Amino acid sequence: MSCLDHMVPFYEKIGFRHTGLRHTEPQWKSDRILNIMIVNTFELMMGRGVNPFYWNVLWREVAQYLSAESLIEPTGIDRARLLAYRALGPVSTLVYHVRKLFRPTKLKVGNTK
Repeated sequence: MSCLDHMVPFYEKIGFRHTGLRHTEPQWKSDRILNIMIVNTFELMMGRGVNPFYWNVLWREVAQYLSAESLIEPTGIDRARLLAYRALGPVSTLVYHVRKLFRPTKLKVGNTK
């Protein structure tokens, strides 16, 4: 996938890696250079290279489903990491909801009738 410069740190927190490659798209303004990001889904599900907060908020349920369906098999160290990440789950959920409450509301664009 690709993203603008200011989004690279966020995507890195959720498990993507910057390739160092960049490109432009005709649909974007000519001065917009996009960064190419990649992700290894298996490593993401194992919590490798992912911020624990974001793993809990974004990937926990997916990882649990894949594990329950025997589509992924964590190693011993992966199980230990995921146990620690899951222990942070309630705090992650609380922080997520509190942050959501205090986010500035965005103005709706378009018909105001």
